[in-house]
Amino acid sequence: MSGAQVQTWATGRLGTSVPPGQCFDLLDQALRQTGHKSAADFGPVTTWANYIWGSVGSLGSLAPGDLIQFLNYRIDVHVAWDDGATWDGSETRPHHSAIVDSVGAGGEIVILEQNAPPGSTVHRSRIFLSDGTVATKASQTMSSISQIPPATAPSANVRVNVRGTLWYYRAVTR
Repeated sequence: MSGAQVQTWATGRLGTSVPPGQCFDLLDQALRQTGHKSAADFGPVTTWANYIWGSVGSLGSLAPGDLIQFLNYRIDVHVAWDDGATWDGSETRPHHSAIVDSVGAGGEIVILEQNAPPGSTVHRSRIFLSDGTVATKASQTMSSISQIPPATAPSANVRVNVRGTLWYYRAVTR
């Protein structure tokens, strides 16, 4: 079994909710349904536990199907387009878990998540995991940096400041 299977299982749930609808439930079921250990196999599962999802990984080795545990995560971004337009915003994940869908440059990744914002179904979000400036596509009509920009979106320079604690994991076969 592999992280790619975890990613594929979660992608198959896009637009739905994995019951009972918490972020934990998406990862827990993705792992269990693909023959991997889940957080309960590594330690206590409580509402505010910082879950262990598998073997410890690193930002530099992230791959699709890997898992991220967030604590007090916040990014502040400043987006600047070539035409002079700018946009400032922030994203938070106070206590959250997600699956890596794809890895880009400069700490930019796409995750599969649910319940962020609360009550949302499984969806893709773009997040940033490291400080710095990255050249990437950004829609000038976005209301959130986590929105995946359309392929036709112009390039922009996105300055990112990341705070909080992040743990990276790779799924472990049962």
